[in-house]
Amino acid sequence: MGAEIQLERTQGVSAAASRRFRRLVRLIGRPFAVLIDDLDRSDPTFAVELLEGIEQLWGEVPVVYLTAVDGSVLREAFLEAELARLALLPEIPLELPPGCATRGASTT
Repeated sequence: MGAEIQLERTQGVSAAASRRFRRLVRLIGRPFAVLIDDLDRSDPTFAVELLEGIEQLWGEVPVVYLTAVDGSVLREAFLEAELARLALLPEIPLELPPGCATRGASTT
């Protein structure tokens, strides 16, 4: 029960922050950019979570996000994050019926 309440609170805070940011963008009334610097110097997990969070919360808000980052470091961070996610997936054993591997194979 405690985890569900915490999740609801977190979602509520995220929704409120998203509404405030959208309102701010409307009030400014002209294009602007947000500069995010030194992501390659931060913890790779943090960098990935930050960028994914921006996309989830404000991906549809008409703002340009500029990242000053070493691209190879950021690519490596995303690769590590994806590999970590894949490692969490359950392994599902799959056995093919006998002869299935040779179906459709050319015998010539």
